[in-house]
Amino acid sequence: QAIGKIKSNPKFFYSYAKSFSQIKSDISMLFDKNKNIVTDKSEMANILQEQFSSVYSDPNSPNIVSPEFDCPEVKTPFSEYSLSFTDSDILDSIKEIKLDSASGPDGIPAVLLKSCSAELCKPIRLIWEESMATGTVPRFYKEAYVAPLYKKESRAEPVNYRPVSLTSHIMKTYERIVRKVMVRYIEDNEILSKKQHGFRSGRSCLTQMLSHFDDILLGLTNGFARTLR
Repeated sequence: QAIGKIKSNPKFFYSYAKSFSQIKSDISMLFDKNKNIVTDKSEMANILQEQFSSVYSDPNSPNIVSPEFDCPEVKTPFSEYSLSFTDSDILDSIKEIKLDSASGPDGIPAVLLKSCSAELCKPIRLIWEESMATGTVPRFYKEAYVAPLYKKESRAEPVNYRPVSLTSHIMKTYERIVRKVMVRYIEDNEILSKKQHGFRSGRSCLTQMLSHFDDILLGLTNGFARTLR
């Protein structure tokens, strides 16, 4: 079964293969600031929390200056893009959830949402409508489990881990719908630069490289033509 899904769901295959591994990936120890060995779980969690906090900027910091740039011409105002949605929108968003995705602090698993999507889409929509009407989001939907993900080199150095946040699948459902509205607004008004390839539908590192190579070849061709003249 795992081999049969290696193309359609490679994550399932690697998870299955990893289950037979004898290598434990738990963090057994970390170095603190003074290079002392720390093995206590609570202390290691604090060390990682301090490391993760140090690489993020505080949006309320007085040292952060807002960027200055010319405001692009907006052809269609955002007021014409509705953030209200239907049960069908909720169902489409739930379909995008991966079945093996880990649940967030609310404990609602992906398999439950996907299996009962037809029954749950209406209450989920009602929660969103109430949230939009009051301008508030329930606190527990803002919470996340933060797990350290090993990157490279020594496993004892906190700097070699990056945080991964596990949030509520219900909030992810809302986020997908809001994102689609915002992306449509940005794309319709051509706010993003044509050179922006990351995090855009139909674009990737490959399209960026192809565009870059095209610029290089165009420059070489034009330079060669000028040399002949």
